[in-house]
Amino acid sequence: MKRSGLSRTIVAIAMMLIGWLPSLAHDFEVNGIFYNKTSDNTAAVTYKGDSYKSYFNEYSGDIVIPSSVDYNGATYSVTSIGEGVFYLCESLTSIEIPNSVTSIGVCAFIGCSSLTSIVVDSGNSIYDSRNDCNAIIETASNTLVAGCQNTIIPNSVTSIENDAFSSCESLTSIEIPNSVTSIGDYAFSQCSSLTSIEIPNSVTRIGNYAFYLCESLTKITCLATNPPTIKSKTFSYYSAELYVPSGCKSAYQSANYWKSFNIKELPIILSTSIVLNKTSASLKATETLTLVATVLPENATDKSVTWKSSNEAVATVDANGKVTAVAVGEATITATTADGSNLSASCKVTVTSTLATSITLDYTEYEIVEKSDFQLTATILPESTTNKGVVWSSSDMRIASVDENGLVRAYSVGEAVITATTIDGSNLSASCKVTVVSSLAQSITLDKTEVSLKATETATLVATVLPELTTDKSVEWSSSDKSVATIDANGLVTAIAVGEATITATTADGSNLSASCTVTVVPTLAESIALDKTEISLEATETATLVATVLPELTTDKSVEWSSSDESVAVVDDNGVVTAIAVGEATITATTTDGSNLSASCKVVVKPTLATSIT
Repeated sequence: MKRSGLSRTIVAIAMMLIGWLPSLAHDFEVNGIFYNKTSDNTAAVTYKGDSYKSYFNEYSGDIVIPSSVDYNGATYSVTSIGEGVFYLCESLTSIEIPNSVTSIGVCAFIGCSSLTSIVVDSGNSIYDSRNDCNAIIETASNTLVAGCQNTIIPNSVTSIENDAFSSCESLTSIEIPNSVTSIGDYAFSQCSSLTSIEIPNSVTRIGNYAFYLCESLTKITCLATNPPTIKSKTFSYYSAELYVPSGCKSAYQSANYWKSFNIKELPIILSTSIVLNKTSASLKATETLTLVATVLPENATDKSVTWKSSNEAVATVDANGKVTAVAVGEATITATTADGSNLSASCKVTVTSTLATSITLDYTEYEIVEKSDFQLTATILPESTTNKGVVWSSSDMRIASVDENGLVRAYSVGEAVITATTIDGSNLSASCKVTVVSSLAQSITLDKTEVSLKATETATLVATVLPELTTDKSVEWSSSDKSVATIDANGLVTAIAVGEATITATTADGSNLSASCTVTVVPTLAESIALDKTEISLEATETATLVATVLPELTTDKSVEWSSSDESVAVVDDNGVVTAIAVGEATITATTTDGSNLSASCKVVVKPTLATSIT
């Protein structure tokens, strides 16, 4: 029985007095919807207005809640609907809830007497408490959101949460799908108009007070062969008749709290017909299709079916009727009743070819020398393409050919386009421009064209042969004058003696190209000169030999010029032989003649010749 408007007002004021309703404030408003920030980037829908009066008739018409809102330069994801947000909004007719919302607060829709549609687009678990409305729920969620009169719960729902239909006084019937495994606390409490309930065999748990004060409930059908777990106050009345599957009466009579009912077994009703939602289907490899078997009559005891494919190499089917295409061909998918009636229905599945949507080659351009080869590989997408074969072709077989596996062979200098074309009927192609270059060298250069060395010094010359693809890049080295400079097989030049020689590198592949470098061997000048004596003493007519040492050892010209500072005292010849002439002092000097102008000296003292006898 519905409450009057005055009663609702009194109830609301009472709730406020006891502090049930949260504070009446909002952080911001966008397009007529009010929000509270719940974090730096999330927000919750809240009431409209700033006083308790705003609870009544504020939100109205059709409301579409966005998944996100922009406010004051920030973007907030809308993740929840607060408690009592739409409480007693009697002019609210429909609401769309986005998939970003993961929770709906207590009593969010209580008293929405005009609400006819709540559309929930969500894969999340959304919880809503004590919603008394006549809404038709459409949801992709895994959890039921709200209650309504004559409700059919979608097959995607796996649980009916706490308080989901609590106090839905207008709820007269509800169909719970076989996907639901649990029914929460207070889920249907105080549904005073509910007269019967059928609990599918998938349910294993029913919460406390789930059907409490359902005073009109006279028939309970529980299809589970194993009694679901219930609490002492799951039901407040045990006068209803409990119908259980055939052969399961003793199990319920032994189960806590179930045994308090007047238990009766359902008669075994065999299937009389079975039909599939499709009798034929066309798929491509890897595509899937879910077949649905409808077993009649509606009250058949066992509506389960077994699935089978006539050719699993073409298509497979799982226990839920999901068909997966494997390869081109035909297969018959059959559903057979499992209750012993042996009824069946079939769907002919034709798996057709998956055509290529693209083809690419691993190279779009390639340079290759004559008489060599390389491999081209074609990639065809999608991966599920039935026939990935290709036909290879060359625009000029005289320049380059290609075999059935994509192996390209170069014959002569020029350009040819190699093309791969699909053969599955898609007529797609991809090409590679092949440039064939001569295998002989086309040029040779040295890193140096002139080198200056001293005797025994070395230098390395590097020869560059182009193009890069030249088959034989080796060179032969030669010297025009090996007495001046030599060169080894690795391009190492060694200076021998002063002079000039030309070092030449010649290609060895028959192209007879060459490059040269002029090597000049310059003299090695003296860096120091020293005499073996710096002072000698002689008597007239006596001689002494001075020896000049010129360094370094590699000095090209070690000859010296000898001179005397006073030839009346001592003289010196070209070989450094000093001859004393008369008493006195003279300086003998040796000077390099290679242009270094270095010198060294020796002091010569000519002493008197004393008498050795007298007669």
